[in-house]
Amino acid sequence: MRSYNSFNKLWIIESLADGELKTGSQLRSDLFPKIQKQHSTLIVVLEQPKSKDELLNCLETIYKDVVENQNYPLIHLECHGCEEGLGLSNKEIVSWNEIRELLIKINFACKLNLLVVMAACKGAYLIHTATQLDRAPFYAVVGSKENMNAGEVQADFVEFYETFFLTLSGNEAIKSLNKQAKKTNRFYYFVGSEIVFLKAFRKYHQDHCVGQAKRERIEYLVTQSLSIPEVKERGVNWARKQAKEWFKSEQEPAFERMKVRFFGLDEYPQNAERFTVKYADIFS
Repeated sequence: MRSYNSFNKLWIIESLADGELKTGSQLRSDLFPKIQKQHSTLIVVLEQPKSKDELLNCLETIYKDVVENQNYPLIHLECHGCEEGLGLSNKEIVSWNEIRELLIKINFACKLNLLVVMAACKGAYLIHTATQLDRAPFYAVVGSKENMNAGEVQADFVEFYETFFLTLSGNEAIKSLNKQAKKTNRFYYFVGSEIVFLKAFRKYHQDHCVGQAKRERIEYLVTQSLSIPEVKERGVNWARKQAKEWFKSEQEPAFERMKVRFFGLDEYPQNAERFTVKYADIFS
């Protein structure tokens, strides 16, 4: 996980109903003043959206802050979660896809440095926003795939942030988070964008590049190419051989094109040193 130097502004977004333990507010009032004494440049903001529109507006505000003030954010979400999305204090559900485009905007504005911490049940399902081979909506996500109560959330993330800002090590913070969460050995997950990209490309490869799908694509290429007189003159067997050779040679370049787009290497070529996944990795 990246170092503390990769962000300088922590946004706590809390959407919890009246009567519930306000775990985000408690982190802001009890924990972060102590941390800010040691890290004086750290900015901590608490937002409490009640509706879907307010949450989306909050994410838009974060994006504008990155663009206008060059503040690099860490987004900490305190709300209820499910496999479909985030549950807000007014009972609305914001689907993962509804926040996807805004997260992409924020992530690319801060040069693919966006870390999202999900203090929500099933928060690790935020990875669904990155399963499309388009643009990466985050650098990494910290979250759980299970249910938890407010007391557990409070204790877990106090431990997480205390360790993180003491050691400036994401790996140590995750270890502390999972040590605190005693239900399972891997209660919380750190899901990096490289892992998500490989998973998405493997699915693309399986769905489109092997077996029946591969044969259908090759036959489509053959049919199209036979409309060219020179190809038709050489015959269908020659056309099929050429199509197979082209299809085989095109797989790695396709991977590289998708990698460039996903990780924004067209906009930030310097990030090639950070995102080093290779075509061979999809078979490992």
